[in-house]
Amino acid sequence: MTQNLKDAPASNIALLGSYEQTNFKVGGDALLEFISSMPEPAHIKAPKTGRYIFSNQSNLEVYSLKFVSEIIGATVQDLNTFMAPYWGKRFADQIDFLDFQVRDKKETVRVQEKIFLDKCGLIHIQNMTKTPVLSNSNKVAAVLTLSFDLTAKTDPLKLLGYYKAIYHKKSKALHCFSKHLNIENFFNEPLTEKELRCLLCMKQNTSYKSIAAALNVGVKTVETHVSNIIGKSKKHSLTDVLILLRNR
Repeated sequence: MTQNLKDAPASNIALLGSYEQTNFKVGGDALLEFISSMPEPAHIKAPKTGRYIFSNQSNLEVYSLKFVSEIIGATVQDLNTFMAPYWGKRFADQIDFLDFQVRDKKETVRVQEKIFLDKCGLIHIQNMTKTPVLSNSNKVAAVLTLSFDLTAKTDPLKLLGYYKAIYHKKSKALHCFSKHLNIENFFNEPLTEKELRCLLCMKQNTSYKSIAAALNVGVKTVETHVSNIIGKSKKHSLTDVLILLRNR
């Protein structure tokens, strides 16, 4: 198996299935262009060895890599040597199993709402589709993986719950969650969980009464949380933080 589909017969490589679940045919160069153009993580692997043949930029960012050459020829087990602290014990083996299932059965497999950490320790929630790329002789020439990110569409309070479940130390969970929201640099000291919950409610509610009802606390408690949030702020105003959260 070559490490680049440009070196393989470019014609008659059939791509079966896609995000829209349509069938279409592409040549080797077109497949690489398709992967490169995907805004979300996408890559192809050799079916027998599981080695990466090609990857787009979004997929590289998960591993803090900059160049495709850094991942070509590697396996998920190779990546696991530095990703294990973020993936956990079984993640790499599960990916291998899915890849070989595609190879052996020549069928598309789909994984819904896969939760994992990137190398920065931030949560990603993805729907993953793995599809066989067939040669002209109807053999599996590669395994194509397309991932579709659900993280930005997930309720922030639900995400907070995921961070608390993954990070047993609460301070670490709150730090990573604030980093996920890109608000950690707005404050001189970390917000507490109650303050974070209050801030997230403020993104959607304008009155203290509505926020109090959402948090199931009294209005004076909300006033205290808001006062603490403002007191921990750097030169940025609370409005700046809320604008950033609303634009996410």
